[in-house]
Amino acid sequence: MNVCEVLLHMTHVFNERDEKEIKSKSTIHEQCETFLDILPRRGEKAYRSFTEALYEVNQPYLATLLTKEAELTNARQRSAGLEGRVRTLEKEIKALKNTIGDLRKKKEETKQQDSNDKTGVSLTTSLKDACDILEEKKQKLAETLRKNSKIMKENDKLNEQVAKQKRDMKELEIKNNRLESEIRDKKEKIRNIVERMSNLETECDEHIEKAKCDFTEKIQQLQGEVREWQIKCRKLEDQLNERTGTFLNRVSLPSTRYGVFYHLKKTPSAKLVAMRSSDGPGKASDVLFDKNTTTCGTEEKEHSWWCFDLGEKNLLFITHCALKNRHSDPLLRKWQLQGSTDGRKWTVLKTGEKQLKTDRSFITATWPVESKVTAFRYFRINQISTNSFGKYGIHLSGVELYGVLLDARQGMNVS
Repeated sequence: MNVCEVLLHMTHVFNERDEKEIKSKSTIHEQCETFLDILPRRGEKAYRSFTEALYEVNQPYLATLLTKEAELTNARQRSAGLEGRVRTLEKEIKALKNTIGDLRKKKEETKQQDSNDKTGVSLTTSLKDACDILEEKKQKLAETLRKNSKIMKENDKLNEQVAKQKRDMKELEIKNNRLESEIRDKKEKIRNIVERMSNLETECDEHIEKAKCDFTEKIQQLQGEVREWQIKCRKLEDQLNERTGTFLNRVSLPSTRYGVFYHLKKTPSAKLVAMRSSDGPGKASDVLFDKNTTTCGTEEKEHSWWCFDLGEKNLLFITHCALKNRHSDPLLRKWQLQGSTDGRKWTVLKTGEKQLKTDRSFITATWPVESKVTAFRYFRINQISTNSFGKYGIHLSGVELYGVLLDARQGMNVS
């Protein structure tokens, strides 16, 4: 029973001093005992108010138990009263029996003296009256005994109900104690979890702070490295500009004879490779040898391309690109020159424009390539629109690239 909730509905019965005395007890059991000790001293209406309060706090089983207990007490009191009355009647019956005995003796004596004597008649009348009274009391006693028997049966039923309620109360008390124990255990677990979470938060804050410091230090270090690389890049750009100028002064443009492909073809260790998107006329590598009688091409398919691999040892800072076509072959109208270091990710270096020069039966076109300071191993000519015949497909007689060729292993100029 939650005594504190019951007290909220019995403020008209218990005063403030009583409430303090009850709430001062440490356990629920002690609070209940103190409550029940004070309750009988608060008048006849206190018990009824207590029962109503139990219904208000959703504990009807206790209210029912107390109501039945009160009914049992009243039945016991009535039974005790009836038993008293029975004992009184038994005494009266015994006295009447004694009186009847005395009257019978007197009657016998009177018969001996005078059967017609008036005293005998009077005694006979008195005896008859006494017998009538005794019979009436016997009937009342029998009725009383029947009622008492009925009350005793009801009393037995009430005793059984009270015993059952007491067993239920005992079970509820055991469950309540078990629940209180579980609640204490869970509260202890919650306290441990909260403590662990607090410790983890502290550790996380420390790790985050350390990570921030390490990250800041790493950023500063990387920024320093970036500044160093920027300085190196500027120096390389200056060197490239110097070397590009020197290289362009000693090559003959737009002739395709002295470009990078020309140089690599004369180097035995170089592994220059030409590839195309599909096989048309000639071989893919024929464009590297600049033969006037040769025309190479792809099939007439959209997204056609021609790719060149300088080899794993070579990187090229490209400055110009030259293409050669026969008069009778279709010319590229719109295309892109792309560069790559791995053959997968491509960078657009130039979008082709019309720039033609007649050389007998061939047409030669040269384009300058202006790009950032980046060297590539792979170069690709990618068709993005139809050719001069209104069809797809690339037809070439020769290709040449110009620029600064570097050894990829040492970063040295080999052109």
